[in-house]
Amino acid sequence: MLPRARHCQSPTPQRGAYSVVIVAVLALLTLLASKVMTVATMDSVRLTNNTHSATESFYAAEAALAEGVVWLESNNPTYSGGSTVSSQVTGTTVSYTLSKAGVDTSRSYATVFWFEDGGDRIRVFARASSGDNQSVVSTWVDDNSPLKAPALDTPLMLAQCLTSTTGSPEVQADPGGGGSYTTVRTKSGCSTTAIGTACSGSPSSRRYGNLNCNGSAMSETIVDQQDLPGTDLWSTVFDTTRTSLEALHSDDGSTGVYWVDSSNVNTLKSGSKTWGSAANPVIIVIDECNSTGKVFLGNNTVWGLVFVESDSTGSGTGICDLNGLGGVTINGSYIVNGEGQQLNANTEITSAAIAGFDVDDFAGDVVLVAGTWTDQETD
Repeated sequence: MLPRARHCQSPTPQRGAYSVVIVAVLALLTLLASKVMTVATMDSVRLTNNTHSATESFYAAEAALAEGVVWLESNNPTYSGGSTVSSQVTGTTVSYTLSKAGVDTSRSYATVFWFEDGGDRIRVFARASSGDNQSVVSTWVDDNSPLKAPALDTPLMLAQCLTSTTGSPEVQADPGGGGSYTTVRTKSGCSTTAIGTACSGSPSSRRYGNLNCNGSAMSETIVDQQDLPGTDLWSTVFDTTRTSLEALHSDDGSTGVYWVDSSNVNTLKSGSKTWGSAANPVIIVIDECNSTGKVFLGNNTVWGLVFVESDSTGSGTGICDLNGLGGVTINGSYIVNGEGQQLNANTEITSAAIAGFDVDDFAGDVVLVAGTWTDQETD
């Protein structure tokens, strides 16, 4: 019997097709994975850039906010609409430089800051913007005047007495304006001298030499209040220390405080000079009154408070020759920390109530309220 013939079979053609499909699928998956990684990388870069831009604008806004707080220490914002400051204040442009692949790219932020009246507190806002990228931040602050409220209650106050008044210096007060305003306030036991029958008041017998009372006829009640202890008046007038106030001073008036002594008096004194304004009154401390000499030359006008320190014989107890410090129109208060002699002919003192300002109008120490520095908006 012949053996059965064997049939030769060729390789299965499907196996090659499967290989092609597998390779194609792997290639597609590789492309998809590459695409996903590329998109993820681009998103990461975009997210990083956005985060970087947001951080930039936030820091720029914080820089503007700090600048606004500093501005507030030397200025008094004027509010409109019951809350917001009448105009925004343009701050300093803030610039950043970003290095990419050895190439530096700069971006600048325009900044502004403004304020809202919060009653006892002020809210400071600041915005930094560069194109569509911007951030707004805010914080609450306490704006504390370095003056105490009684500082402006008396146009003329002396730690001791007022003696040897010459000429016809004039003091105007307004007790009917809602406060207990007096023309002269001194220590207890100062002598009194009537200045003539043309002036009447309560009590009519308490007058100092030739102290005038609003010209030849009175339109306000002039009172001599003798109730001070005859000691240093600093703590009665100021809500800060001598050291702190002196540190705040500037010869150009930018901080609202002048500290005049023998080192700068020749630079500051001049004729026809105006110190401060009704909107931004100033504090002038004249240190060592007799060694400083004449500060106010002809036609000087002061809006604010003048505090004359006595000599080193003792604050509140020394003697000041006011003849060298007179000849000035003061809208506010003239306070002598000692005994005042020779208040001269041309000095005119008008109470702050008549002049139209109060202690809140003085630039002061700005204190941040803890925990209120916030990120309002970041685009």
